[in-house]
Amino acid sequence: MFNAGSIDDRLRDEDCRANVIHTAPTRSMLADGLAQYLVWKQWKRWLLVAGLHDDDKLFAEALRRSAARFGAKIVQERVFEIPAAHAAPIVA
Repeated sequence: MFNAGSIDDRLRDEDCRANVIHTAPTRSMLADGLAQYLVWKQWKRWLLVAGLHDDDKLFAEALRRSAARFGAKIVQERVFEIPAAHAAPIVA
């Protein structure tokens, strides 16, 4: 079986299966790549804007770990909220 779409870190750690080949990068891999690029550009002071969804929070946590790992500093964090007037209707 191939994991071509899920970016959960847990699928490669505690929930890893022997018969699964992972082709999609995990959240921590994506965060590490972004952190390496930003540090390479000499942008070591970051503003972290995260959404309210669980996936947004998980990616923000991965970026916090990557910032510490690669010598960057998150100087401010903000939460991105879409105003109710601009939110797309939920289609069931």
